[in-house]
Amino acid sequence: MVSLWPWKGDSNSTEAYDKRLASLATKITKATAHNDSLRLKGRKLKVTWTLYAGFTYILAALILTLVTGWRNWGSIEYTVVCSGPIVLYGVRKLLTLYYDYRISKNQTYLDALTKERDTTIDKLKKATKYDSTQQLIDKYSSKPSTPQKEPGNSKKKRDASGQAGQGPQQQQRVVMQPPPTANIQRGPLPPQPGPSPDRQIQPCPPQSLPSPSDAPSAEFAPNAFARAPSYPSAPTFGESRWYDRILDALLGEDETSSKNRFALICSKCRLVNGQAPPGAKSLGDVGIWRCSGCGVQNGEESEATKVVKLAQAAQKEADVVKTEPEEVKTESEVGEEFAPSDSE
Repeated sequence: MVSLWPWKGDSNSTEAYDKRLASLATKITKATAHNDSLRLKGRKLKVTWTLYAGFTYILAALILTLVTGWRNWGSIEYTVVCSGPIVLYGVRKLLTLYYDYRISKNQTYLDALTKERDTTIDKLKKATKYDSTQQLIDKYSSKPSTPQKEPGNSKKKRDASGQAGQGPQQQQRVVMQPPPTANIQRGPLPPQPGPSPDRQIQPCPPQSLPSPSDAPSAEFAPNAFARAPSYPSAPTFGESRWYDRILDALLGEDETSSKNRFALICSKCRLVNGQAPPGAKSLGDVGIWRCSGCGVQNGEESEATKVVKLAQAAQKEADVVKTEPEEVKTESEVGEEFAPSDSE
């Protein structure tokens, strides 16, 4: 039955699926950000309550003990000292339960949105025949769209090339004797070729080899026994301290720090092209990026983007196929007008 509602569009068109997936992606992004903010807010409140309440309890206990004196305590003082840790733990537990409930509720909503997005993508695949089209493209295309990676073989090739490169270097290495001022006990030297009979052999006076325990004499270098000065190791930049953890718990972790972002490594030349933008948790969030060294495109697109692009391409091809018969018909009509008639 033909629909009489004029503002109703085609629900199975590519544009409708595109709008639906875009709205779902926006909702999923907002729900994920809300979930992260709930976790951060709950952790900040728990740490703030523990620090301030613990400091207040310790200060009150010190005042009651040192100023008032424990012998002058009444029922109120005993109640404050005994019930302080219980109240501190109880409030912290209530905060934990409250935020866990809100986080679980928001996570359920996020899971429902993710499931709806997957269902919409499956419907779009069926409507555009994504699986069969992708199989035909992979079968007959000259350039495969998804090249298979072989990390094991590439690793073996790199190891083999490294071993082949190290071989000639080890063969060409020249073994040199240390200088005579190095104060090193030498082993037996290789036998020298015998002297010619024309030369006379002069006996040399026996010399005793110096032992390591002897003091350095004038025949050795004055810095032979000198030790290199030792310097205290300076702390590395970015090393976390104990107060950094407290500040992270109170203010939240910095998304722009290097420890909260993953590196962008080229899949071909293994060059590090910086780090992902703050907030990116997967390669799909980064998108396609080009290596600055070899120029190869890296990264990956989300599944929804791939399906929408393929659906748009299929829609364009279908529109072209529909317009071709009309053009052929018009050309035949024009030919009939200029054709000679039988009466002439």
